[in-house]
Amino acid sequence: MRKGKADLISDGKKVTQVSTFGSPRRCGGQGDILSGSVAVFSSWARHFLLSNEQPKETSVNPMVLGCIAGSLLLRKAAALAFEKNKRSTVTTDIIEFLGQSLEDICPAGR
Repeated sequence: MRKGKADLISDGKKVTQVSTFGSPRRCGGQGDILSGSVAVFSSWARHFLLSNEQPKETSVNPMVLGCIAGSLLLRKAAALAFEKNKRSTVTTDIIEFLGQSLEDICPAGR
């Protein structure tokens, strides 16, 4: 995964791009949020794929899914934090919006 204006994600065969707008403010610690999110989402994707017995040739790389989900989550949370705090946004402001962003992206089943 390469962070940038558009995040580039590759499994060595195919490159996927996440270009959803996040925030014009880049602050230290966003990469830490991203790496933690990628780890969680990749684990969830791997568990889901293994428990649903997908044919090997049609299954998606869980690391790619985790990277896409982590990128989208961080970009959504950063956008919400910037909307509230403008140029004074710091990483803790982004963390504040992770729950809402996750719910917006992937609503919890009730």
